[in-house]
Amino acid sequence: MLIKCKLCNKEVELDENLTKPQLKALKFIQNYQNEHKKAPSYRDIQVGLNYKTPSQPYVLVDSLVAKQYLSKSFYKKRSIIILKQVPCEIS
Repeated sequence: MLIKCKLCNKEVELDENLTKPQLKALKFIQNYQNEHKKAPSYRDIQVGLNYKTPSQPYVLVDSLVAKQYLSKSFYKKRSIIILKQVPCEIS
C-alpha cells in the first residue's frame, strides 16, 4: 500500500496486510512520542483512539510488533519503540 503525506508529499510503501486500525495506532504512537518525548502507555493509546478498554490497544501493539513496525523492551514502562515511520499526515 502506497501512502502519501498531505504536508510534505513523501510517499511511503507499507505492507498490504496493515489494517486501518493498525495504521491509526501507529500514527498515534508516532505523534505521541514526537510531542511528549516518551512512548505512550496503553491507557494513553486507549484514550487517544477512543477505545473502551486498554486491551484493544494491547492487541494492536502486539500485531504491529509481529509485523515489525514496532518493538518493545520487556520489563520496562512505556517501552514501545518505532521501527518504521509513517508519513506526516495520511491522505
